[in-house]
Amino acid sequence: MSGDSRRSFREVRIPIEHRLSRRRSPVRMHHEVSHRGHQHSYQNRYQYQEDRRNDYHQRHERDFRVTHNTHHSRYREPYKRDRDEDWRYDKHGKKTKISVETHAADDLLRRSGGSKLYVTLFNELNSSIFNELMKQRGWHPISVDEALRRGTVSLLMVDGTYKWTRELYALKTEYKCRLQAEAFSNKVVLHRRLLDFGIADETIASTHVIDCSPSSECPVLPEEGVWIWRPEGGFSGDGVEVVTDQISLEVAWKNHSRVVKSGGGRGKHTKSLLSWYMVNPELLDGKKFHLRLYFLVVCTSREKRAAFFHEGEIAHAKKAYKPSDWGNKDIHDTHFTWSKDCRFPRDYPKGPEAAADVVKKARNIMTRVCECVMPHVDKYRECDVGFELFACDFMVDSTGKVILLEVNFKPGFWIDGPAGSQERVDWLSKFLLEGIVEFVFDRDPAHYTQLVQCFPSPRGKCLV
Repeated sequence: MSGDSRRSFREVRIPIEHRLSRRRSPVRMHHEVSHRGHQHSYQNRYQYQEDRRNDYHQRHERDFRVTHNTHHSRYREPYKRDRDEDWRYDKHGKKTKISVETHAADDLLRRSGGSKLYVTLFNELNSSIFNELMKQRGWHPISVDEALRRGTVSLLMVDGTYKWTRELYALKTEYKCRLQAEAFSNKVVLHRRLLDFGIADETIASTHVIDCSPSSECPVLPEEGVWIWRPEGGFSGDGVEVVTDQISLEVAWKNHSRVVKSGGGRGKHTKSLLSWYMVNPELLDGKKFHLRLYFLVVCTSREKRAAFFHEGEIAHAKKAYKPSDWGNKDIHDTHFTWSKDCRFPRDYPKGPEAAADVVKKARNIMTRVCECVMPHVDKYRECDVGFELFACDFMVDSTGKVILLEVNFKPGFWIDGPAGSQERVDWLSKFLLEGIVEFVFDRDPAHYTQLVQCFPSPRGKCLV
C-alpha cells in the first residue's frame, strides 16, 4: 500500500464514507480518477463527490468494486454492507437508506436472471390467482412503494376500479395495464367514428350526436318514436333519459346544458347521444337486460391486436318489462342492478346454442369496431407493451339482433352488491386473469382457453 502520494486509481465504486474510513483515505487533493476512459483531475472532494453521484445514476450499478492500477492487475473487491446502515443516492442525488425490501427485490432480480418483477394493485379481483399464474412463469411480486423507489418494474397490473396516480403513469415498465384509448371509452367519440366509417348500421342503433354547449340550441326530434338520451361522460345510468316527443327532448337537453354550465362532473362534456330505443328486447325472467362481455387490447410500437372473451355477465332491470311507462327506470334501466349472480352464457334465457350465436355476432361487431378505432389507440411512452381490459355492453332484441351500447374502460365488478360472493369473484378473476396472461404474455393461439383473437382476424376465416 506504500507508494507515491499521487497514487492513481483505475475505477472507484465505493461510497465516500467507506473510503474515508480506510487507513489511507483516497480522498485527497489532486486525485486522478478514470471514469469511462477519461482522465479527470479533481481539485477538492466536493467536486469529486458530486461527479460520483451523477456517475452512479448513469451506470445503475448494484455492486461496488475497487480496481487498482498499480501492477496492471484487475480484481473485484465486494463491498461488505451492514444492512442497518445501507444507503444509496436517489434520482435527485439525495442520500437515502436502503430497506431490507430493496435487498430482497435485488436478490429476486438476480435469481430470476432478468427483469421479472411486477406490481399488482387490485381492489376487486383476486390477486392470489394472478400471483400464482405469474409464479408459474418465473415472475416475482414487489410492493408499489418499492417499485416507485426503484423507478422501474417489469409489469404494473391493476383492476378496473383502482385509481391511477401521476407516479403510476410515470413509472417505467415493460408491460403496463393502461392505454390511451379515449377512442373506445368515450361513447360520443366512438359513435362518431363508427358513423364516419360507415359501419354504424351493423354495429350500433340509429344514433345522432347532439351539441349541448351554451351557444347551441335544442334540435328537433329526428322522427316520432322512442329514443334514449345518453350524455357524454355519464356512467352507471347517470343522466340517461327516455325521449318520446319534442317536449321530453327539450327537458333532457336543458338538463345536460345546465350541467355543462355548472362545469362540474359531466360539465366538461358538451355532447350527448340520441339513440333509437330497442322496444322489443330479449327478456330474462320477463325483465329487460344487457350483456357485459369483456374485450382485451394490446399495443406495442410494432403491432396492435385484440381478443374477445367467451364469458361475461348479465345485468337486468328491477321490474318486469312493458313497452310503456317510459320514465320508470326500474323497468327500462339495466345499469348495474345486480340483484343476483347472472352469468353469461350460463344463464342466457335461450340456451347455449343461442348464446354461442350471440358471442359470435358480438365478436364480429368488435372486429369491425377495431378496424376504425385501433389507429387511434396507443400505449403510453413509459412502457414497451400496453394493454387494457374493456367491458363491452350489448343488447339483444327478440329476433336475435345484437347491437353495441358502449365500451367501458373502468369495468367495475360490483363485488360489494348482492351478487358479490367470493365464488363469483374467483370466477371473474380466473377467466379474466387467465385470459390476460394467455394473450399478453404467452401469445400461443393454440392454447387460448378463455378468449379468441378478433383483431386482426384471419383473412377468409369466420370467427367462431
